[in-house]
Amino acid sequence: LYQEIQYEEEQYIMEYSLHYSFLRMDDTLRKNLSIPVTNFTVQKSDVCFGNLFSRFLLENLFGYDDVLMSSFKKVASNVSNKGFLRNVITGEHYRFIDMWINKLNYIF
Repeated sequence: LYQEIQYEEEQYIMEYSLHYSFLRMDDTLRKNLSIPVTNFTVQKSDVCFGNLFSRFLLENLFGYDDVLMSSFKKVASNVSNKGFLRNVITGEHYRFIDMWINKLNYIF
């Protein structure tokens, strides 16, 4: 009666684009329209996630999705904080905006 439960490796698939409509397109449509797509694969054991202690904190406290979103935010800051991010697994969409512009809206 004992069954071994196997947990799948948690996956994080994120897409970033300057144009929101590109994120909503199907992969085949992107290919037909010759929209370039670059895929990166990073393992949880990769050195970019830090040492063993850092990876422990990511696994149990913060989550890898926070690191990924921060990385894409850094990319967006190179283009005036513009762009959109989509979590392919959950379907959530995020928009990067410049915080200074957002704060000025409250002042005026």
